[in-house]
Amino acid sequence: MEIDVQNLDDAIAIAECIPSTRKGTVEIRPVLELTGLPTDP
Repeated sequence: MEIDVQNLDDAIAIAECIPSTRKGTVEIRPVLELTGLPTDP
């Protein structure tokens, strides 16, 4: 699942609401959007 947020605090707040975090883990990591790359036909 990918969720777009403005900052780490927002990501943590959303992750805390995911039910599976009570017994499991959620990974939060930055994603870099690259522009100008060719697209697949």
